[in-house]
Amino acid sequence: MKKRYIIQLFLVSLFSLIPLQSVSAKEAVSIEIPVELMLNKQHTQGQLELKATSPDDYLPSTNPITINGQGTITLNYTHTGTYTYQLHQLTGNDSAIKYDATVYHITVFIGTDTHVVTIYKEGSSDKDAKAIFNNVKDVPKTQTTTKKNTGKETKTGDSTPIMFYSVMTIVSLAIVFILLMRLKEDKKCIK
Repeated sequence: MKKRYIIQLFLVSLFSLIPLQSVSAKEAVSIEIPVELMLNKQHTQGQLELKATSPDDYLPSTNPITINGQGTITLNYTHTGTYTYQLHQLTGNDSAIKYDATVYHITVFIGTDTHVVTIYKEGSSDKDAKAIFNNVKDVPKTQTTTKKNTGKETKTGDSTPIMFYSVMTIVSLAIVFILLMRLKEDKKCIK
């Protein structure tokens, strides 16, 4: 009995070490990864590179991918499995632009009936709806005139002491509450 149990345990352990073969999906599945490229909060054109973390993972036919403002990266799958990628923006030639160096980790799960795409920024555990790259172009500073300092502060805005009035309101309400409680106790004592 003990020998039989050990043999069964050995066989289960052995079979758990055998990698599962991917199964063909019911149909070819096309997945779209939404991306957006921004320059000073305006859509812009740029190039993105998608890298597979495993040599067996599917890649688009053209890589790097040119995106004009916002668009999608389309990947086609014929087998079930989990595929992982890294997506980053390629640095352009304009030295006045600070290119976004964010790296996105993308996981694509293809099941026989379902598929799921998850997008995460590197270093974050929050799921993103799309990969957004925010680039910033330095705007040349215009010459400004300097005003002489007169030593006086310019008042801009309301200087009402809000905190004082708030504290006074709370204290007043507390006093009214205490007085009402005493009045109620006095009425009980009179009866």
